[in-house]
Amino acid sequence: MLVGVALKLALKDPSAVGQFFSAEQRTQLGVAMVVVFGAQLGIGPCHEGVAAFFSRRAAVRGALSAYVFRGLLAAGMGLVALVSLPPWQLVVVEAALAALAMASLHAEALWLPLLGTGIGKGAHHSELR
Repeated sequence: MLVGVALKLALKDPSAVGQFFSAEQRTQLGVAMVVVFGAQLGIGPCHEGVAAFFSRRAAVRGALSAYVFRGLLAAGMGLVALVSLPPWQLVVVEAALAALAMASLHAEALWLPLLGTGIGKGAHHSELR
């Protein structure tokens, strides 16, 4: 979805640096990125309950750090929109931040718990829950 938003904004005027609507383009994309990735941070605690969510993250080494890192990336997605960049460069930076956020989510949700529980050494995936 965000790729479509970014393409529409970039196609509006690919050289929109310093023009009257360039800040509007950057703000629209930055707000969309912060809302999507910020909402993603809140879904886990809403489903599991705040105490259960954070106690599970605290029990797995690195998982809480990955969660905080994703929060910082979401904030960075909004802050980078304040920098006056051509739309194509803004889209590349936002995409890189989104890829880092998704890799961090993947590590937090899958790899860090697997490494911490001994999966592959006789443990079963159902023991993670």
